[in-house]
Amino acid sequence: GGHVKHVLEIILAVDKKGKAGNAFVKIGGEEDLKVCLRLNAKAMGNREVEVTQAKLEQFEEAKQGKFFVKLTELSRKVTREDISKFLSDGNVKQVGEVVITLNDKGKVSGNAFVKIGGEDDQKVALSLDKTAMGNRRIGVCQAAVQEFEDAKKHQAG
Repeated sequence: GGHVKHVLEIILAVDKKGKAGNAFVKIGGEEDLKVCLRLNAKAMGNREVEVTQAKLEQFEEAKQGKFFVKLTELSRKVTREDISKFLSDGNVKQVGEVVITLNDKGKVSGNAFVKIGGEDDQKVALSLDKTAMGNRRIGVCQAAVQEFEDAKKHQAG
């Protein structure tokens, strides 16, 4: 039993298709946390909901609306600088961290994840889908923060 006494803030995190799948709820303290964690695997409407403790940094990142894109079909020789220049030349104003991922064999995968400045920059970046970078047409799609974080674990040096 028990009720959460202090819900301070709720942030809905959207996936690649713009659908909300995760929510971050900032609560008042230890007692509220215990109540929340007891709700793990309980039904919300007709869905079972997973409830876990998140780090404050994850909440803040979702709150700041940090935006990410995934680039595909990249040359195996592409550099972080090439990717930054491609996005900047395409009028993306704030290009942040660039993560070039490796495949299972430890080779450059042809994919990269990029943190960008906000919703406007994300729209501009998405408009670059199927445009040429060097002699290749590359894919640009929306990425979720978790994909970016996972990619950082398997990135090129």
